[in-house]
Amino acid sequence: MDFNDVIQLRTNTYNWDYTKEVDVQIIKDVLYDNYMQAPTKNLKYPFTITCIKNDDPKRRKEIMTICHRNDEMPAETDRGNPQVLAPYLIGFCQRDVYEAEVQYQFYNRTSASVERYDHVEFGVQAAYIMLGLQNRGLNTGITQNCTHNPKRCAELFGADQPIRLIIGVGYASNDLEYLDPRTGAMKQVPYDRKDIDKVYNRPKFETVYKIVGE
Repeated sequence: MDFNDVIQLRTNTYNWDYTKEVDVQIIKDVLYDNYMQAPTKNLKYPFTITCIKNDDPKRRKEIMTICHRNDEMPAETDRGNPQVLAPYLIGFCQRDVYEAEVQYQFYNRTSASVERYDHVEFGVQAAYIMLGLQNRGLNTGITQNCTHNPKRCAELFGADQPIRLIIGVGYASNDLEYLDPRTGAMKQVPYDRKDIDKVYNRPKFETVYKIVGE
């Protein structure tokens, strides 16, 4: 697929078509491509990435509950983060790479600087994963709301470190309602993906991207 097409097609998916079976081998291939090709400073990989099949109803409900969207609203009116109802979920954790870091040069790492740096690498990996999956016809939805209870989220993923970021993987549905397992009721998705510019205020290009010295 042309790279521009991949970028244009990738959107944050809020509803999923469960009638289409996801070939997990596609996800495995994308993760291996990431392992070999996505940039990571000095090949340290300060993260672990865990993929789970999201087919257990109790676990789906608990992850959805942890990923509550708006803390000012109860579950009955909160639109939620249905990205995490995808057929597969990919969770990101930090990994201790201190020994690899000091092997060639010394770093004075504070806990805050470690977390900031590792989260930068999360973002790089997430972008590559989402674009790689889109290139192979799978859709993705991303959320960081798992930080409401990252330790419990880790237990649900079978991971040994707190989950900091989740990507849902599957085939997108165009329906604008989904079944919220927290309440058992149908609910509107947070917004129609094509209407994102009507929901959020996109800053001007020049405000974000600056070209100096033309």
